[in-house]
Amino acid sequence: MWQIYSLVTLVLFSGAFLLFKYASNNGVSALSIMVYFFGVAFVCFAGHAGITRAQILSTPQVMGALVLAAILGYAGNYCQTMAVTTAPNPGCALAIISSQAVVVALASWFLFSSDLSVLKIVGIILCTGGVVLLSI
Repeated sequence: MWQIYSLVTLVLFSGAFLLFKYASNNGVSALSIMVYFFGVAFVCFAGHAGITRAQILSTPQVMGALVLAAILGYAGNYCQTMAVTTAPNPGCALAIISSQAVVVALASWFLFSSDLSVLKIVGIILCTGGVVLLSI
C-alpha cells in the first residue's frame, strides 16, 4: 500500500511544485507561497484530525521531536521553495532535493536497524549518479 501512496504523492507534489513555479513567475515571493501553502494545509490537517478524532498529544519527548521536525520542515520547505522557484528548470532542483532519500535510507539503517541490502546500496549509487547527471 505504501507504494500507491508514494505514487499518488509523486503526482500531487509534482503539481504543487509546478504551481509554485507558476506563482513565482507571476511575482509571488517564496515566503508568500509558503504562507498560502501551509496555511491551507493547516486548515486541511486540522479538519482531518477533527473529523477522524486523531490523537494530537503524545509524550513530551515525542512532542519535542515533532516540534524539532516542524522547525526542520519549515526551513527545508522554505529552501526547497527557493530552489524550485529560482531554478531555470524546477526538476533539476527537485532531483537534488530528492537525494534526501539516500540520507534517510542510511540514517534509518543506522538509527532504526532498517534493511539496507546490497541491492538497495546499488540503487542508492544509481540514483545518486542520476541526480548528478540531471544537475549538470
